[in-house]
Amino acid sequence: MVKNKPKRLITLGNNERSHWVAVSSFIILGTFTAVFPSVYINKVLWGPIIIGILLLIAGVFCIADHIIFKKRTQIYEQQKRNNSTLANKNATEYDIKAEIINLRKSGNPFANKYRPIFKISNKQPYLTTGQISFKDENFMLKVNEKAEAYISFLSPEVYPHTLWVGKIVKFYEGGNLTGEAKVLEIRNKLLETEKDNEVIINIK
Repeated sequence: MVKNKPKRLITLGNNERSHWVAVSSFIILGTFTAVFPSVYINKVLWGPIIIGILLLIAGVFCIADHIIFKKRTQIYEQQKRNNSTLANKNATEYDIKAEIINLRKSGNPFANKYRPIFKISNKQPYLTTGQISFKDENFMLKVNEKAEAYISFLSPEVYPHTLWVGKIVKFYEGGNLTGEAKVLEIRNKLLETEKDNEVIINIK
């Protein structure tokens, strides 16, 4: 599931250059206003100091907003690439067949082609995107109900030999647990291993 494209909270000017010119102006003008008048007359002038501090705060806020914006944009682009890869898979190209249960606290059902984040391994903190597909494309899985489904994972070659029949794989939306998948069949043999015998991969 891809969220809306992120936006800055504050955008100054019509382009990236004008935005940073404005932010730099806040920093420079704020520093000058807070320091120069008091130094020039050798007396603390609280008016200019307060105005200068406010300008500096505005500049720092714009910089923090930009850093958060860039990070969210990277996540957004990665999710787009992930979903594009999964969407291009043929319906028969699933990796595992599983019994899944809907554990959403919101009470919302799962629709066909639901794409949560899976904690694929018990021995290493690796999360991956996967797509859940039902036999009936119009099927909706209600909260606390179970159903068989087919799951396609993104980049299974990164975490080989991590699944076995009967293993419970948890999946999430952000940090919220939304369900579990009990492995019934492993079609992609690259993922298969004996019970509790996962291969540890150094993922960088």
